[in-house]
Amino acid sequence: MLEWKFGVVIEKPYDFLRSIITEIKNQKIKYEARAVSYIDLSNNRIDHLTPFDKKSEHQHQNEFRIILENTDNLTKSIEIGSIKMYAKLVTTESILKPWRFEQSI
Repeated sequence: MLEWKFGVVIEKPYDFLRSIITEIKNQKIKYEARAVSYIDLSNNRIDHLTPFDKKSEHQHQNEFRIILENTDNLTKSIEIGSIKMYAKLVTTESILKPWRFEQSI
């Protein structure tokens, strides 16, 4: 049983990411951003993985990552304001309902 009752759904992911990247650029922080590549590790050596690589069994996660350069080892804060224009709060029930199946006997 899930212990959470709410989640956040990003409805406008490109706008959301654009706001983050714009703020990173405004702060003149070096960064790298891209979709994660999912790799079948049974055929590849793991010593060549980057922060943008992940096992193929996690492909359903469909991740996008942003990595910031942090040479001074201090906490970085990216302020983009409210995310209401990009996202909405949803209930667990509304997320899981489409995947519920009735068992027929």
